[in-house]
Amino acid sequence: MLINEKVFENKTIFITGATGTIGSSILKYIIENFYNTIKEIRVLSRDEYKLAKLMENLKNYKKVFPKLGDIRDLNSLRQYLSGVDIVIHSAALKRVEFGEYYPYELVKTNIEGTKNITDACIENKVSKVIMISTDKAVEPSSTYGATKLCAERIFIASNIDERNKFSTLFSIVRLGNVIGSRGSIFEIVKEKKQANEPINVTNKDMTRFWITTEEVSRFIVKVISTMSGGEIFIPKMTATKVIELIKTIYPSAKIIETKPRPGEKIHEKLISEYEKNVCFESEDCFVVYPEIIEEIKPSETTYLKNWKKVSNTLTFSSIDYIAKQKGKKTNLQKCKK
Repeated sequence: MLINEKVFENKTIFITGATGTIGSSILKYIIENFYNTIKEIRVLSRDEYKLAKLMENLKNYKKVFPKLGDIRDLNSLRQYLSGVDIVIHSAALKRVEFGEYYPYELVKTNIEGTKNITDACIENKVSKVIMISTDKAVEPSSTYGATKLCAERIFIASNIDERNKFSTLFSIVRLGNVIGSRGSIFEIVKEKKQANEPINVTNKDMTRFWITTEEVSRFIVKVISTMSGGEIFIPKMTATKVIELIKTIYPSAKIIETKPRPGEKIHEKLISEYEKNVCFESEDCFVVYPEIIEEIKPSETTYLKNWKKVSNTLTFSSIDYIAKQKGKKTNLQKCKK
Protein backbone atom coordinates (compact mmCIF):
# COMPACT_ATOMS: atom_id res chain seq x y z
CA MET A 1 0.00 0.00 0.00
CA LEU A 2 1.12 3.55 -0.71
CA ILE A 3 0.65 6.74 1.28
CA ASN A 4 -1.34 9.49 -0.41
CA GLU A 5 0.71 12.61 0.38
CA LYS A 6 -2.50 14.69 0.36
CA VAL A 7 -4.40 12.36 2.71
CA PHE A 8 -4.60 15.00 5.48
CA GLU A 9 -4.66 18.13 3.32
CA ASN A 10 -6.95 20.75 4.95
CA LYS A 11 -8.41 17.99 7.17
CA THR A 12 -9.39 18.06 10.85
CA ILE A 13 -8.18 14.92 12.63
CA PHE A 14 -9.43 13.52 15.93
CA ILE A 15 -7.40 10.98 17.94
CA THR A 16 -8.85 9.07 20.91
CA GLY A 17 -6.46 7.65 23.48
CA ALA A 18 -4.03 10.34 22.37
CA THR A 19 -1.84 10.08 25.49
CA GLY A 20 -1.40 6.31 25.10
CA THR A 21 1.53 4.70 23.31
CA ILE A 22 -0.16 4.21 19.94
CA GLY A 23 -2.23 7.39 19.99
CA SER A 24 0.74 9.59 20.87
CA SER A 25 2.93 7.83 18.30
CA ILE A 26 0.38 8.47 15.53
CA LEU A 27 0.07 12.09 16.65
CA LYS A 28 3.84 12.52 16.50
CA TYR A 29 4.03 10.92 13.05
CA ILE A 30 1.31 13.19 11.63
CA ILE A 31 2.94 16.30 13.10
CA GLU A 32 6.37 15.34 11.74
CA ASN A 33 5.15 14.49 8.24
CA PHE A 34 1.88 16.35 7.55
CA TYR A 35 1.67 19.31 9.94
CA ASN A 36 1.90 21.97 7.23
CA THR A 37 -1.02 20.51 5.27
CA ILE A 38 -3.52 19.68 8.04
CA LYS A 39 -6.23 22.03 9.26
CA GLU A 40 -6.09 20.92 12.91
CA ILE A 41 -5.71 17.92 15.21
CA ARG A 42 -7.96 17.36 18.24
CA VAL A 43 -6.60 14.95 20.85
CA LEU A 44 -8.80 13.23 23.42
CA SER A 45 -7.69 11.78 26.76
CA ARG A 46 -9.43 11.09 30.04
CA ASP A 47 -6.17 11.61 31.97
CA GLU A 48 -5.80 15.33 32.68
CA TYR A 49 -2.18 15.02 33.84
CA LYS A 50 -1.02 13.15 30.74
CA LEU A 51 -3.01 15.48 28.51
CA ALA A 52 -1.41 18.53 30.14
CA LYS A 53 2.08 17.02 29.71
CA LEU A 54 1.34 16.21 26.08
CA MET A 55 0.22 19.75 25.34
CA GLU A 56 3.25 21.19 27.13
CA ASN A 57 5.46 19.17 24.79
CA LEU A 58 3.44 20.40 21.80
CA LYS A 59 3.09 24.05 22.85
CA ASN A 60 4.72 25.25 19.63
CA TYR A 61 2.18 23.41 17.48
CA LYS A 62 -0.81 25.72 17.39
CA LYS A 63 -2.94 23.35 15.28
CA VAL A 64 -3.14 20.76 18.09
CA PHE A 65 -6.11 21.14 20.47
CA PRO A 66 -6.66 19.13 23.70
CA LYS A 67 -10.03 17.58 24.57
CA LEU A 68 -10.49 16.20 28.08
CA GLY A 69 -13.08 13.44 28.19
CA ASP A 70 -13.97 9.77 27.95
CA ILE A 71 -15.31 7.76 25.02
CA ARG A 72 -17.96 6.50 27.44
CA ASP A 73 -19.54 9.98 27.21
CA LEU A 74 -21.55 10.14 23.97
CA ASN A 75 -22.72 13.73 24.42
CA SER A 76 -19.15 15.03 24.69
CA LEU A 77 -18.11 13.03 21.63
CA ARG A 78 -20.95 14.55 19.63
CA GLN A 79 -19.61 18.02 20.41
CA TYR A 80 -15.93 17.20 19.96
CA LEU A 81 -16.46 15.55 16.55
CA SER A 82 -18.25 18.51 14.99
CA GLY A 83 -16.34 19.45 11.84
CA VAL A 84 -13.96 16.48 12.04
CA ASP A 85 -12.90 14.69 8.83
CA ILE A 86 -10.82 11.75 10.07
CA VAL A 87 -10.96 9.84 13.38
CA ILE A 88 -8.26 7.49 14.69
CA HIS A 89 -9.76 5.51 17.56
CA SER A 90 -6.99 4.08 19.76
CA ALA A 91 -8.60 4.42 23.21
CA ALA A 92 -9.14 1.11 25.03
CA LEU A 93 -8.73 -0.74 28.29
CA LYS A 94 -6.22 -3.45 27.39
CA ARG A 95 -4.80 -5.12 30.50
CA VAL A 96 -5.68 -8.79 30.06
CA GLU A 97 -5.44 -9.67 33.75
CA PHE A 98 -7.65 -6.78 34.94
CA GLY A 99 -10.25 -7.64 32.32
CA GLU A 100 -10.84 -11.03 33.91
CA TYR A 101 -11.63 -9.48 37.29
CA TYR A 102 -13.41 -6.33 36.08
CA PRO A 103 -15.01 -7.45 32.79
CA TYR A 104 -17.75 -4.84 32.68
CA GLU A 105 -15.23 -2.00 32.87
CA LEU A 106 -13.79 -3.31 29.58
CA VAL A 107 -17.30 -3.66 28.16
CA LYS A 108 -18.08 -0.02 29.00
CA THR A 109 -14.94 1.30 27.29
CA ASN A 110 -14.09 -1.17 24.53
CA ILE A 111 -17.64 -1.99 23.40
CA GLU A 112 -19.98 0.76 24.56
CA GLY A 113 -17.31 3.44 24.07
CA THR A 114 -16.66 2.21 20.54
CA LYS A 115 -20.39 2.30 19.80
CA ASN A 116 -20.39 5.92 21.01
CA ILE A 117 -17.57 6.67 18.57
CA THR A 118 -19.43 5.17 15.60
CA ASP A 119 -22.69 6.94 16.50
CA ALA A 120 -21.00 10.33 16.95
CA CYS A 121 -19.05 9.90 13.69
CA ILE A 122 -22.18 9.06 11.69
CA GLU A 123 -24.10 11.97 13.23
CA ASN A 124 -21.25 14.39 12.41
CA LYS A 125 -20.70 12.97 8.90
CA VAL A 126 -17.03 12.19 9.52
CA SER A 127 -15.35 10.97 6.32
CA LYS A 128 -13.04 8.16 7.52
CA VAL A 129 -12.67 6.34 10.84
CA ILE A 130 -9.95 3.87 11.85
CA MET A 131 -10.03 1.69 14.97
CA ILE A 132 -6.91 0.11 16.47
CA SER A 133 -7.55 -3.54 17.36
CA THR A 134 -5.47 -6.50 18.50
CA ASP A 135 -4.63 -10.05 17.54
CA LYS A 136 -6.22 -11.01 20.87
CA ALA A 137 -9.58 -10.40 19.15
CA VAL A 138 -8.94 -13.48 16.99
CA GLU A 139 -10.59 -16.54 18.58
CA PRO A 140 -10.41 -14.74 21.96
CA SER A 141 -9.66 -16.42 25.28
CA SER A 142 -9.81 -13.25 27.41
CA THR A 143 -12.35 -10.55 28.21
CA TYR A 144 -10.07 -8.04 26.52
CA GLY A 145 -9.96 -10.08 23.33
CA ALA A 146 -13.72 -10.68 23.40
CA THR A 147 -14.49 -6.97 23.84
CA LYS A 148 -12.16 -6.03 20.99
CA LEU A 149 -13.82 -8.65 18.77
CA CYS A 150 -17.19 -7.04 19.55
CA ALA A 151 -15.71 -3.61 18.86
CA GLU A 152 -14.46 -4.83 15.47
CA ARG A 153 -17.94 -6.11 14.58
CA ILE A 154 -19.50 -2.79 15.64
CA PHE A 155 -17.09 -0.91 13.38
CA ILE A 156 -17.69 -3.18 10.39
CA ALA A 157 -21.48 -3.09 10.72
CA SER A 158 -21.46 0.71 11.07
CA ASN A 159 -20.62 0.98 7.35
CA ILE A 160 -24.01 -0.45 6.44
CA ASP A 161 -25.99 1.14 9.27
CA GLU A 162 -29.22 2.53 7.79
CA ARG A 163 -28.17 6.03 8.94
CA ASN A 164 -24.85 5.69 7.12
CA LYS A 165 -24.60 3.38 4.07
CA PHE A 166 -20.88 4.07 3.52
CA SER A 167 -21.18 7.86 3.87
CA THR A 168 -18.76 7.50 6.78
CA LEU A 169 -16.16 4.77 6.16
CA PHE A 170 -15.16 2.57 9.10
CA SER A 171 -12.13 0.26 8.92
CA ILE A 172 -9.89 -1.55 11.40
CA VAL A 173 -6.16 -2.02 11.93
CA ARG A 174 -5.40 -5.24 13.83
CA LEU A 175 -1.97 -5.32 15.51
CA GLY A 176 0.23 -7.64 17.53
CA ASN A 177 2.28 -6.46 20.52
CA VAL A 178 3.70 -2.96 20.06
CA ILE A 179 7.37 -2.63 20.96
CA GLY A 180 7.78 -0.05 23.70
CA SER A 181 4.08 0.27 24.56
CA ARG A 182 3.29 1.44 28.08
CA GLY A 183 3.25 -1.38 30.65
CA SER A 184 4.43 -3.92 28.08
CA ILE A 185 6.94 -6.72 28.55
CA PHE A 186 9.59 -4.45 27.03
CA GLU A 187 9.31 -1.97 29.89
CA ILE A 188 9.14 -4.75 32.49
CA VAL A 189 12.28 -6.47 31.19
CA LYS A 190 14.25 -3.21 31.05
CA GLU A 191 13.23 -2.38 34.63
CA LYS A 192 14.25 -5.86 35.80
CA LYS A 193 17.58 -5.55 34.01
CA GLN A 194 18.29 -2.21 35.67
CA ALA A 195 17.50 -3.73 39.08
CA ASN A 196 19.38 -6.96 38.25
CA GLU A 197 16.30 -8.99 39.17
CA PRO A 198 14.97 -12.31 37.79
CA ILE A 199 12.05 -12.34 35.33
CA ASN A 200 8.89 -14.42 35.67
CA VAL A 201 7.62 -16.06 32.47
CA THR A 202 4.23 -17.78 32.48
CA ASN A 203 5.24 -20.24 29.75
CA LYS A 204 8.68 -20.68 28.17
CA ASP A 205 7.11 -21.67 24.83
CA MET A 206 4.95 -18.52 24.58
CA THR A 207 5.15 -16.65 21.26
CA ARG A 208 3.94 -13.22 20.16
CA PHE A 209 3.78 -10.92 17.12
CA TRP A 210 5.78 -7.67 17.36
CA ILE A 211 5.68 -4.30 15.59
CA THR A 212 7.29 -0.92 16.34
CA THR A 213 5.38 2.30 17.01
CA GLU A 214 6.97 3.84 13.91
CA GLU A 215 5.76 0.96 11.75
CA VAL A 216 2.28 1.22 13.28
CA SER A 217 2.00 4.96 12.59
CA ARG A 218 3.16 4.67 8.99
CA PHE A 219 0.83 1.73 8.39
CA ILE A 220 -2.21 3.58 9.75
CA VAL A 221 -1.61 6.49 7.38
CA LYS A 222 -1.37 3.99 4.50
CA VAL A 223 -4.70 2.50 5.59
CA ILE A 224 -6.40 5.90 5.69
CA SER A 225 -5.09 6.50 2.16
CA THR A 226 -6.40 3.13 0.90
CA MET A 227 -9.55 2.11 2.82
CA SER A 228 -12.95 1.76 1.17
CA GLY A 229 -14.86 0.83 4.37
CA GLY A 230 -15.37 -2.41 6.28
CA GLU A 231 -11.87 -3.88 5.96
CA ILE A 232 -9.67 -5.28 8.70
CA PHE A 233 -6.06 -4.40 7.82
CA ILE A 234 -3.30 -6.55 9.35
CA PRO A 235 0.33 -5.57 8.80
CA LYS A 236 2.86 -8.33 8.21
CA MET A 237 4.80 -8.57 11.46
CA THR A 238 7.69 -10.32 13.15
CA ALA A 239 6.96 -13.20 15.52
CA THR A 240 9.26 -14.63 18.17
CA LYS A 241 9.29 -16.49 21.46
CA VAL A 242 8.84 -14.21 24.46
CA ILE A 243 11.87 -15.82 26.08
CA GLU A 244 14.04 -14.84 23.09
CA LEU A 245 12.87 -11.26 23.38
CA ILE A 246 13.87 -11.28 27.06
CA LYS A 247 17.32 -12.62 26.21
CA THR A 248 17.76 -9.94 23.53
CA ILE A 249 17.10 -7.14 26.03
CA TYR A 250 18.54 -8.79 29.17
CA PRO A 251 20.99 -11.56 28.18
CA SER A 252 22.00 -12.44 31.75
CA ALA A 253 18.43 -12.65 33.07
CA LYS A 254 17.47 -15.48 35.41
CA ILE A 255 14.12 -16.72 34.10
CA ILE A 256 11.54 -18.27 36.41
CA GLU A 257 8.59 -20.12 34.85
CA THR A 258 5.23 -19.56 36.58
CA LYS A 259 1.65 -20.49 35.70
CA PRO A 260 -0.31 -18.70 32.92
CA ARG A 261 -2.43 -15.73 33.91
CA PRO A 262 -6.23 -15.81 33.52
CA GLY A 263 -7.25 -15.37 29.86
CA GLU A 264 -3.67 -15.57 28.55
CA LYS A 265 -2.85 -17.46 25.34
CA ILE A 266 0.37 -19.35 24.66
CA HIS A 267 0.30 -18.35 20.97
CA GLU A 268 -1.60 -15.62 19.09
CA LYS A 269 -3.29 -15.59 15.69
CA LEU A 270 -3.53 -12.77 13.17
CA ILE A 271 -6.48 -14.21 11.25
CA SER A 272 -9.11 -16.76 12.28
CA GLU A 273 -9.91 -19.93 10.35
CA TYR A 274 -13.21 -18.36 9.27
CA GLU A 275 -11.56 -15.12 8.13
CA LYS A 276 -9.19 -16.93 5.78
CA ASN A 277 -12.17 -17.37 3.44
CA VAL A 278 -12.49 -13.59 3.02
CA CYS A 279 -8.83 -12.57 3.20
CA PHE A 280 -6.60 -10.84 0.63
CA GLU A 281 -2.85 -10.24 0.60
CA SER A 282 -0.46 -7.55 -0.61
CA GLU A 283 3.28 -7.17 -0.13
CA ASP A 284 3.01 -5.55 3.30
CA CYS A 285 -0.33 -6.61 4.75
CA PHE A 286 -3.44 -8.77 4.79
CA VAL A 287 -7.00 -7.50 4.47
CA VAL A 288 -10.03 -9.33 5.83
CA TYR A 289 -13.10 -8.29 3.84
CA PRO A 290 -16.20 -9.41 5.78
CA GLU A 291 -19.11 -11.04 4.00
CA ILE A 292 -21.64 -8.43 5.15
CA ILE A 293 -19.53 -5.81 3.35
CA GLU A 294 -18.95 -8.00 0.29
CA GLU A 295 -22.72 -8.38 -0.17
CA ILE A 296 -23.17 -4.63 -0.64
CA LYS A 297 -19.77 -3.52 -1.96
CA PRO A 298 -18.13 -6.51 -3.71
CA SER A 299 -14.35 -6.67 -3.36
CA GLU A 300 -13.98 -6.75 -7.14
CA THR A 301 -15.33 -3.19 -7.26
CA THR A 302 -12.55 -1.96 -4.94
CA TYR A 303 -8.73 -1.91 -4.98
CA LEU A 304 -8.87 -5.53 -3.72
CA LYS A 305 -9.60 -6.75 -7.25
CA ASN A 306 -5.85 -6.46 -7.84
CA TRP A 307 -4.87 -8.29 -4.65
CA LYS A 308 -4.20 -12.00 -4.20
CA LYS A 309 -6.75 -14.13 -2.34
CA VAL A 310 -5.19 -15.91 0.63
CA SER A 311 -4.91 -19.70 0.45
CA ASN A 312 -6.94 -21.70 2.97
CA THR A 313 -3.82 -23.77 3.66
CA LEU A 314 -1.94 -20.82 5.18
CA THR A 315 -1.58 -20.63 8.94
CA PHE A 316 -1.57 -17.39 10.91
CA SER A 317 -0.37 -18.48 14.36
CA SER A 318 2.68 -16.81 15.91
CA ILE A 319 4.32 -20.22 16.46
CA ASP A 320 3.99 -21.02 12.74
CA TYR A 321 5.37 -17.61 11.76
CA ILE A 322 8.57 -18.27 13.68
CA ALA A 323 9.27 -21.29 11.49
CA LYS A 324 8.50 -19.30 8.32
CA GLN A 325 10.87 -16.44 9.11
CA LYS A 326 13.97 -18.47 9.98
CA GLY A 327 17.00 -16.83 8.40
CA LYS A 328 15.10 -13.62 7.66
CA LYS A 329 15.88 -10.26 9.23
CA THR A 330 13.42 -9.31 12.00
CA ASN A 331 12.81 -6.15 14.02
CA LEU A 332 13.62 -7.85 17.33
CA GLN A 333 16.90 -5.94 17.71
CA LYS A 334 14.86 -2.74 17.97
CA CYS A 335 13.73 -3.98 21.39
CA LYS A 336 17.13 -3.01 22.78
CA LYS A 337 16.57 0.69 22.14
